[in-house]
Amino acid sequence: MNNDFLKEKKVHGDAVFPLSIYSLTYHRTETIIDCHWHDEWEFIILTEGRAVFQIDTECFALEKGQAIFVGSGQIHTGLAQAETCAFSAIVFHPDLLGSSTLDAVQYKFLDPLMQKKFQPPAHITDTSPWGRKIIEQLQEIMDNYERKSPTYELVTKGALYLILAALIAGSSASNPSVPPDNYKTEKLKQVIHYIQQNYDQKITIRDLAGIVHMSEGYFYRFFRSLTRQTPVEYINYYRVQKAAGLLKSGDQKIAEIALDLGFDNFSYFSALFKKYMNQTPWEYRTNLRKESQT
Repeated sequence: MNNDFLKEKKVHGDAVFPLSIYSLTYHRTETIIDCHWHDEWEFIILTEGRAVFQIDTECFALEKGQAIFVGSGQIHTGLAQAETCAFSAIVFHPDLLGSSTLDAVQYKFLDPLMQKKFQPPAHITDTSPWGRKIIEQLQEIMDNYERKSPTYELVTKGALYLILAALIAGSSASNPSVPPDNYKTEKLKQVIHYIQQNYDQKITIRDLAGIVHMSEGYFYRFFRSLTRQTPVEYINYYRVQKAAGLLKSGDQKIAEIALDLGFDNFSYFSALFKKYMNQTPWEYRTNLRKESQT
């Protein structure tokens, strides 16, 4: 199984500074981060509301002002627990902190973290000195990003080194997180890979359970425990996201988009789209066109 197909394809930053910051707000209890993984490291800080994030097989309930750390290759997803929920994500490649020569920082700290030789704490709060330092530095990075400071790259890189030092201090001061269950994670990646390659076809629970050699009942519980969605909910959500992309990028008829994505009932497709996007497909396309004209 080539799990490269499961990776998020988005490029974060550029070759000389591989880092991006995203800020999103949701106004209903829903999935706020789709189940995915990438090579980059990521810090997510909740700026409003409450949410539950899952990293591999562990769940973390976050309140406003708390953060999580997602390592390279870790499957993660998020679900809002309040009517208004907002977060910022700092996504960067570990190479940003690396060195062209083998120095002490590289072999003592970066390499072990990248090679998963130790698991730093994922849930970051202000109840500990190291947690407060990380949250302060994350805020510093976001503030400089908003101000477009001329020394933004320098300040950001320095802050990330301080954050890494605090993470390592947190690993020493508290019990490290339990290493991820790689068996379950790899099984989930196989299933997501199949869905992402066949989302426009009819997919049954039996199909998905067969991929990982599980009974339908056990697979259903397995999938939901790792993604916080049922298989059908995940498939429908993924199809709706694909539909949103097609509505944004072309003039294909909405009914044709629904059929191409595996929906044989237009009313059902429209209802699902409104559930996840808070507007009908027609309203979504109309609003996008209005925005492009302003």
